[in-house]
Amino acid sequence: MQYSSNEYTIPKSLIDEVRDQTDIVQVISEHGIPLRRAGKSYKAPCPFHDEQNPSFSVSPEKQFFYCFGCQASGNVFHFLQKFDGLTFVEAVKTLAERAGIALPGQTSQFSRAQSTLPALKELNQFALNYFHQQLLNSKIGSRALSYLKNRGITSKTIMTFKLGYALPSFSDFLKAGARAGFSQQVMLDGGFIKSKEGKPYDAFRGRIMFPIFSDYGDPIGFGGRALDDDNLPKYLNSPETLLYHKGKVLYNLNLARQALTLRAREQKSRQVILVEGYFDAIIPYQFGVPNIVASSGTAFTEDHARLLKRYADEIVIMYDGDTAGLNATQRGLDLLVKQGLRVKIALLPRGSDPDNFIRAHGADAFNKLADTAVDFVDFQIRMVCRKKNYRSIEAKVQAAQELCSILSNIKNLVALNEYVKRTAVELEIDEAILWQELRKLGVVIHKPPKTFIKYRTKEKPRESLERQLLECLLQRPDLISQATAQLNYKDFSNENYSKIAEMLFKKSGNGGNIRVQDLIDDCKDEKVRGIISNLFLQSHHPPNLEANVNGCIRKLKNFIRREFMHSRIAASNAEEDDLTLLKELVGLSTRGN
Repeated sequence: MQYSSNEYTIPKSLIDEVRDQTDIVQVISEHGIPLRRAGKSYKAPCPFHDEQNPSFSVSPEKQFFYCFGCQASGNVFHFLQKFDGLTFVEAVKTLAERAGIALPGQTSQFSRAQSTLPALKELNQFALNYFHQQLLNSKIGSRALSYLKNRGITSKTIMTFKLGYALPSFSDFLKAGARAGFSQQVMLDGGFIKSKEGKPYDAFRGRIMFPIFSDYGDPIGFGGRALDDDNLPKYLNSPETLLYHKGKVLYNLNLARQALTLRAREQKSRQVILVEGYFDAIIPYQFGVPNIVASSGTAFTEDHARLLKRYADEIVIMYDGDTAGLNATQRGLDLLVKQGLRVKIALLPRGSDPDNFIRAHGADAFNKLADTAVDFVDFQIRMVCRKKNYRSIEAKVQAAQELCSILSNIKNLVALNEYVKRTAVELEIDEAILWQELRKLGVVIHKPPKTFIKYRTKEKPRESLERQLLECLLQRPDLISQATAQLNYKDFSNENYSKIAEMLFKKSGNGGNIRVQDLIDDCKDEKVRGIISNLFLQSHHPPNLEANVNGCIRKLKNFIRREFMHSRIAASNAEEDDLTLLKELVGLSTRGN
């Protein structure tokens, strides 16, 4: 599938990549809409009609918005189309540029890259299993295994993280990959081998191997820790490949996101602890701290921050308690604040890192350190003010400018107002001065467009039943086959519900993976798109969805049969036929809807 305008054609695969790399909550917030978390979603007064109550809902998990008042709905592209007046292609281009994603035509180079992806995925899965088995081999991996045990890593943790070992050989993986059918070119493209003067050799040698997974759990790259200190560099990561982009991947997010999803369902704050190294994430996870991710020793990027925003509300930065750690904290701080996240800093004792701290003090002390972390503004004030005596006029002006530069990244105006007050108190200056400085830095309040409100009409009993069935099927697409076995989409009396059922039934019949966001992407009818969003957001999650689906199907079939009987009775002329039909109709009513 492709999306076209008169001057440009964009493959759907790239549309999906741009959407997946974009945080809809951030984009909408940056348009001056004061989103606030409400369970798994965010809510605010709708920007598309005049209202006071927050009927506008945004799902960060499904990446779509919906207004319960005017039924405006769609994905992030639809939002820009509606709010900024862009065409679809213009919206995609805008967000692609923002995410740093090129939108190439179908050049030979691009086609080759796309064709290489399946082989690279297979190669990374092969490498995952190969390195892991090398570590578990009692003869080959004994030294590497002893090193991990001495670091406090248990066998269960080794299995959970699929840790591995690369032999201190220049050709071990090269030969193993060739035996498995992988070409040297694919191994070069994947970063597993290098070439010098035309001679290939293993890139990872004599190293503990840390598989790096996408946030959905697919192996996409590796990090290697030298087993011998004289084997430099100490840490070596996969190079940039078609699968692995170090600035867009966080170590352990694949496991942490499961804990974060559970916390969201339980209406709890989704807190993520951000650390630097592999062991800094692995050891706390082993101690029962699942909500922890690592930047893997690479520089923290804007893409990292966007990725965290998708799954978290609050970030606790816990870098090493030395000067380098503080500098790294400072760099990551600004990027996280720009995403509208609540950011705190857990100050480790000098010379400590998360790995040795939790081993020395235990999980309770570690969690307490995270829970009592310093608010980022307090941290910044502390950092700025400890560098100078800000009681002097010149130093106070400089401190105010530095802090306003930091505060200008805050998109939430309620939070910004609170931080301005605290900064003014600390620096002993008037709030108005800080606001004036912030205006110089471009802090503005957007005024959104307005339109009319439109309410959904009251449904008939049969339509209500059809709605309930569709709600369940959107939650559990695997149950669609039970509906298609007994119903046709034309059996839905509501025209819009019939269109949605047709989409679901056809996608199910084609064997495709059905996601709500894909239905919204593919739906060109804005009204139907809004109903899909409403169905998903309004669903009540009955305890037994399968039983509920079967009950809806049975009741809907009874509705259909009763309507058929009524039409037969109306058309019948014979008294005996009337009596037979009435008995059957009474039987249907007795059995219930």
